[in-house]
Amino acid sequence: MGAVSVPDWRKVLQAIPPDFRDNGVSSPFAPLYGFLYWGGKRRADMAKAARIHDFGYLPARLPGSGYEDVTRPEWDQMYRQCLLDNDHPTIARMHIRGLKLAGGRAWRKNRRLMDKWEWYVYDDFLRDTDKTYVSKAMDHAMP
Repeated sequence: MGAVSVPDWRKVLQAIPPDFRDNGVSSPFAPLYGFLYWGGKRRADMAKAARIHDFGYLPARLPGSGYEDVTRPEWDQMYRQCLLDNDHPTIARMHIRGLKLAGGRAWRKNRRLMDKWEWYVYDDFLRDTDKTYVSKAMDHAMP
């Protein structure tokens, strides 16, 4: 099998609708990054990578998004590449390990959430006036 062709994270970032609200960086280490040198830039770069990743784990998976054939490992790789391209190799290494351990659970949970929100195709997502991940997730908390 040949090398996987992962979409460029920069193009994906531009394709994310401005009203899509992600849930931010999901890292147990995130509070520590503010104390490190250039903490603000680090947090901003992580937020950018997390936005791309949340988009991939949620509406980008839907038919009609243009990204529906991108796999979970490819979304994880995009997240990692964004961090690497922004000079955060240690964070990329730590986070990719976490994604390998917990990513499958989040992937399945998000599929169930999208079904509850009645997002079956990308147009359903676009028609939804409340694209805020956090408020929708709280409204439809799953056990």
